[in-house]
Amino acid sequence: MQQMIEVDPVRWQVVEEMHLRPSPSVDAPTAMVQFLLLQTQADTQRLIRRLEGDAQDRRATRHGHFSCDGMDFLWERHSEACTFTVVARVSGVGELCRQLLPLLDPIPGQVLRAIKIAVENDPVRIRNLQQEWQLNRSETVAGQIGELQFWSNFRLNEEDGFGQLLIKPGSMGPNETGRAIQQLQELGNYRNLALLSLPLVRERESELARLEERASAIINQLAGPTDDLEILDELIIAAGEVAHLRDGVSFRLSATRAYGQIASDRLESLGARTLNDFQSLTEFTNRRLLPALRTCENFAARIGDLALRIEQATGLLRARIETRLNVQSGELLRSLGETASNQLRLQHLVEGLSVFAVGYYALGLLGYLLAAVPIAWIGPHKTFQAYLVIPILIMIGLFLRRQRRKDPIDREPDV
Repeated sequence: MQQMIEVDPVRWQVVEEMHLRPSPSVDAPTAMVQFLLLQTQADTQRLIRRLEGDAQDRRATRHGHFSCDGMDFLWERHSEACTFTVVARVSGVGELCRQLLPLLDPIPGQVLRAIKIAVENDPVRIRNLQQEWQLNRSETVAGQIGELQFWSNFRLNEEDGFGQLLIKPGSMGPNETGRAIQQLQELGNYRNLALLSLPLVRERESELARLEERASAIINQLAGPTDDLEILDELIIAAGEVAHLRDGVSFRLSATRAYGQIASDRLESLGARTLNDFQSLTEFTNRRLLPALRTCENFAARIGDLALRIEQATGLLRARIETRLNVQSGELLRSLGETASNQLRLQHLVEGLSVFAVGYYALGLLGYLLAAVPIAWIGPHKTFQAYLVIPILIMIGLFLRRQRRKDPIDREPDV
């Protein structure tokens, strides 16, 4: 028995990713129906269990296929949606829908796209479907991919809500036909997913315009004498509203950019040629998809520009407020320095006066002591006491100065 190497789980995921988007093998005549559903993974699994029961592989979370009541089901999970493709060799697409819709009812999630696909090579049946689906008008989109020809008006049938796509594979093989149909469907699915932002942008357009006008009015006030703190509060409130608006649309707009790029890549890879004088697939897609994408891009750019303007105005205003506060702080420090200097001079004056006060009391006490000394020893008491005035004042002054230097509180402050 051959030994198998150890395979990293990440490698399994990478290899499986390359085998996603399974395409059916389609030979004429075949009826197909595809749904693009906005639903959670739990909704997808619930729908699969309803159709397949317990036979479905529980490990399949991204894609799979199974059969039910003579119909082949292929499904694939996307980041926020799921595609269900149903293939059956029945008498027509109408018969397939009559069998399928009761099984799907109710469909969990939101149906973003539903299309009926008829694969026919019989010229009579092709003409009948073109007449029934009104695919012979000027707005019909038609093209040719290799030997395969297709027609669609990209409109919803008012009776059942489905779109219609007519395929004539010609001499193209079943596998190649299935891949071509899959590419056409992926183009339509990603186009619809990309256009999900357009209603949201139109809905929030008035809110963005109001915020732009409000921000301009606030910023214009910076040129004149105003209450800076009040304007700063208004800018902060406006910034919060812009952040709330951006949070509400950022995911959808980012998804639109990604889906729009994928749709453009699919359109280029198809390389569909013009068929007769009908509208080409490239013309139809670019004329409708690109303006919608530009509108969404412009909306996102306006939000970013508005947020940047508010941020710059807030920064300038804060710099002006901080500058004023620094000037006020400097003036306050200078005032405190002058006050400290005055207090220091007053303190020195008091200390100078205290020398005389202490000297006066010291000489008074000394007078009492000298009264007990005989005059013969020191001469007249008043005269001797007068000789001691200067030395006593000097000693007291030196003593107080020494004490002031020893005490750090009484040192001259550094201002």
